[in-house]
Amino acid sequence: AVQIPLTIKIRSGWDDSCEDAFKIARITQDCGVDAITVHPRTAL
Repeated sequence: AVQIPLTIKIRSGWDDSCEDAFKIARITQDCGVDAITVHPRTAL
């Protein structure tokens, strides 16, 4: 475990129909991530 806040930054998905960001956010929240930043642009 780390002694500082653990944060992640993810994209909203591969394209407009992708909902992976929601799944990833839930998984990381369950793992104890302190903050999640979602970059609103898709990868493509």
